[in-house]
Amino acid sequence: MDRDALRRWLEASAEITFSRSSGPGGQNVNKLNTKSQVRVPLHQIPGLSQEEREWLVRKMAPRLSAGDVLLVQAQDERSQSMNRALAIERALALIERGLHRPRPRKATRPSRAAKERRLTSKRLASRRKQERGRVGDDG
Repeated sequence: MDRDALRRWLEASAEITFSRSSGPGGQNVNKLNTKSQVRVPLHQIPGLSQEEREWLVRKMAPRLSAGDVLLVQAQDERSQSMNRALAIERALALIERGLHRPRPRKATRPSRAAKERRLTSKRLASRRKQERGRVGDDG
């Protein structure tokens, strides 16, 4: 998925609302709606296959509301436009992270040298602990 195309789609189609912020801004916070909330309906993102949509919904399940709507908010800045841009950037990052699939792990076995190093270190630890034992009765 193209990051720029997704950003343009988010700016044009995602529902963006503003409300009173609890962040920095002093009196500005009390009289202006600077907090930005972006609602992204995952099923409407263009360019995703059905499999990618299902993967995204499964990966982001704890963050979703009302089925498959991702809610992202920002109230870090004093400016409404900066908070809007920040919320869109966060939504973009979450979607990209949600679409990332880790490479499957290839099963490997430890090499002969690795086994030997492990056994040697075990022998050394055992010997070190045996030497901590009580000193025998010498009379």
